[in-house]
Amino acid sequence: WFKINVDGFVSKNNTKVAIGGAVQNSDGEWLMSFNMVTGMDEIFNFEARAIVEGMKLAWFKGYK
Repeated sequence: WFKINVDGFVSKNNTKVAIGGAVQNSDGEWLMSFNMVTGMDEIFNFEARAIVEGMKLAWFKGYK
């Protein structure tokens, strides 16, 4: 199995959100990471987007 840790950051002027995360294997070893900047949205939406982006990245790298 693998684990995805995600987080987000809202800019001071509330116009941009940075999201990112790290993917680890079952031994806690780093496999990959990602980050991106998106437009402002509700906190649930950008946290959910970070999870989805992490899952897509892991899927494309062959982790099912």
